[in-house]
Amino acid sequence: MDQLRWEVSHDSLTGLANRRHFSQHLDRQLERLHEEGGYAALLCVDIDRFRDIVESGGEAEGDRVLAEVAERLGTRLRDRDLLARLEADRFALLLSRIQLSTLFTIADEFRGVLAEVQAERVGVRRPVSGSIGVVILTRMTPSAEYALI
Repeated sequence: MDQLRWEVSHDSLTGLANRRHFSQHLDRQLERLHEEGGYAALLCVDIDRFRDIVESGGEAEGDRVLAEVAERLGTRLRDRDLLARLEADRFALLLSRIQLSTLFTIADEFRGVLAEVQAERVGVRRPVSGSIGVVILTRMTPSAEYALI
């Protein structure tokens, strides 16, 4: 039963939380913010030119890159944060109890983590890059769906 619960709430390739599990966790975070106030942040990470990686290196290279990105992003999380693979090459990070003054520095650090991953494209290994969208969560954020749009 535990294995089935895990499979329903996690991505099989990366072992990260899936979109459903992440949305539930985000809902709980928003409830906490409504009660206690403060700030949290949602970082949406999209790997640049991922299609080129897959077309050049094949599905196996794409899967390897996704797994390595997941592993490296995960090493930078605090215990109270959550990382998920939402779909394809899109990841989301939920950062609890953040200071707004450090948020964009943190986002840049995660972008640097992406560059530590090398992907083979057209026979050449190059650093992975990505776009990171930042959503500040407050007690005024209406819902998880709203934040994830």
